[in-house]
Parts: sequence; C-alpha cells; structure tokens
Amino acid sequence: MLALAPKSDRIQTALEYVRVNLSKPLRVDDLAKAVHLSTRQFGRIFLSETGESPVKALERLRLEAARNMIERGRYSLETIAREVGLRDGRHIREVFVRAFGTAPQSLRREARSLPADENLVNG
Repeated sequence: MLALAPKSDRIQTALEYVRVNLSKPLRVDDLAKAVHLSTRQFGRIFLSETGESPVKALERLRLEAARNMIERGRYSLETIAREVGLRDGRHIREVFVRAFGTAPQSLRREARSLPADENLVNG
C-alpha cells in the first residue's frame, strides 16, 4: 500500500485504521477520533509526518487498492468501487482518469497483456 513513512505510532495507527476500513465512508474526523486527537491537530501532525493531507492520503490509498484489484482483473468496477470506498463504477472511472490519465479498463487490458510472471510481481 501507500508508501507513507509516519514517525509516530498515532499516524501509523490512523493509516492502519484506513486500510482496515477502506470500504467505509471515512472522514478526517473519523481518523482523528481513532487516534484520540482533535481534527485540527491530527491534520497538522499527519501533514508534517507524511507530507500529504489526510484527505489526499485517503484518496491515494483508495486508488492504490482499486488499482491492485483492477490489475488482478477478478472483479467488476462496481464491486471494486464498493470495496475501496468509492461511490460506483462511474466514479472510479472519473477518479482514475484524473489521477492516472487513463481509464481503469485500459489498466486492466495492460495487466492482461503482461506475461504471467510479471503479473505475479506486480500483483
């Protein structure tokens, strides 16, 4: 998953909370409560330790999880969207184009065209 390297246990705990609850609607307030900090304090510490805002990190974690599932090619976009906390297949397409400059279906086709041993390394 996302290669953030927080220094404190609290921020590591927050990231683990995100990973475990990825399919749920998560807000920064939820993450702050999970680590017993105010939302404002959590946001400052998170940004300081990771270089990203909690909102951006959450979006990137969702995108990484979606990308891994898409590359494996086992699930529909609707299912993937539900599993990673995105609204639906249309939303996942919009987010992918904005983040990666390509549609999820293109990514899936590319992954299928790789030799089997490369798919194992990437998946």
